[in-house]
Amino acid sequence: MPFFKTLNRDGSSGFGVNNAFVGKLPINDLPGDWAEVEGDLSINVNAKNSDKGIFLCLDMCEMVQWLGDALFEVEFDANAPFLQRDGYTVAKRVRLVRQLYAGTWTDDTARRFALDCAAHVLDIIPPGQQKDVIMATIATAREFTDAAQNDDAQNESEAACSRAEEASLTLGLASVVAGRAAKSAAEASRGHVTGASAAREAAKFARHAKGELMKEELDWQVTRFQAIVTPPE
Repeated sequence: MPFFKTLNRDGSSGFGVNNAFVGKLPINDLPGDWAEVEGDLSINVNAKNSDKGIFLCLDMCEMVQWLGDALFEVEFDANAPFLQRDGYTVAKRVRLVRQLYAGTWTDDTARRFALDCAAHVLDIIPPGQQKDVIMATIATAREFTDAAQNDDAQNESEAACSRAEEASLTLGLASVVAGRAAKSAAEASRGHVTGASAAREAAKFARHAKGELMKEELDWQVTRFQAIVTPPE
């Protein structure tokens, strides 16, 4: 059964937890060296980035919730200590087997995924001026992603991002969260965050905007993510 891990491109943690994989990335078709953490293992089911040990994603659904700049298939040493509880796995000794979607999960495709997630929850926002502003924010961010990133385009994207935030605050809670998804997606086009960070935040806000339909939204996000990172045949 494969497990997954999301990291920065240099192997450091995107969440500031540990840097056990720096210098231990896979090379060509060979797995990276084993990484090991010290101390006892523990699982915090309420905040995975406070687990003690190396947290592993069990499947694509989890990986989409913890997106990073680089995505890896990993394996853990079953002869070393590990914990599995409530669907979570934390291990003491892990190695990166191979990088996934190295040529297709880029800063550009991550920004596009973020914008897709934000656009998918626009139906929550009632018709009116505020919705028009938020829709325009997404459109402006898409144009910035597709075009040469000049100062004028970035200034317009930044202004649109601010307008979306102001507009969403006058709406109901679900609409506010949907507006924040749009804002998070637009953040990457301003160069203030990486595409992966924007994708993670926009997807999170989009799921929460759906409320009781959060699981269905996550399923849609997984399908959309796979479509983006899978090269056409």
